Amino acid sequence: MSNNQFPFVTTHGRVLAFLAKHPRGTTREIAEAVGVTDRTAYAVIRDLAKEGYITSKRVGRQNIYRLKTRAFIAEDPERDTTVNDLARVLRYGKPRDEATASREKVAVT
Repeated sequence: MSNNQFPFVTTHGRVLAFLAKHPRGTTREIAEAVGVTDRTAYAVIRDLAKEGYITSKRVGRQNIYRLKTRAFIAEDPERDTTVNDLARVLRYGKPRDEATASREKVAVT
C-alpha cells in the first residue's frame, strides 16, 4: 500500500467502475468493494443516476445497474470523454472499435 495522502480515483469513480464489472452488485457488495458504508454507497449510486451516468432496473428484490456508456464526464472541458472511456481506463469498459483496441494493446506492451 502506498502512502498517498489523497485518493487518485474518487468514490464515485470507484463505484462506477465496480458497477461496470458487476451490474447486479448489491449496495453492500459495492460498499465493501469500495471501502465505504452502505449508506455512502447508496448515496453515490443516487448521485450517479441523478447525473445520468447510470440507470437502474428493479428485477424482483434486486437492482440491475447499467452504465450510460455514451454519457459525457462533466469534468472534461472538451466534453469528449464518455463514461465508457473512463471505465476502459479503469479496465472495465469495452474498446470503442478494433482499431482503438489494437492501438491500446500496442501502447501497453
